[in-house]
Amino acid sequence: MTETLHGQVILYSYLWAREYDRGEESGRKSRHTCVMLIIAGKGGKQTPLLFPITSQLPRPDAHAIEIPETEARRAKL
Repeated sequence: MTETLHGQVILYSYLWAREYDRGEESGRKSRHTCVMLIIAGKGGKQTPLLFPITSQLPRPDAHAIEIPETEARRAKL
């Protein structure tokens, strides 16, 4: 298995909160996702904190950041 690194862009079957709230258990499709932070848990187990990348505008109540064009090109988005 490949090591996951901070700042890495991966493909991940991301489950949006609204999908979870409707009772869904897994994401509908693999989407580009950024590994923002890796948290060390009990027994040294690492848990990545993931943020989805989308081309859709965020809802007014959502927190979002725009990926600079240069970085988007580097990640082949």
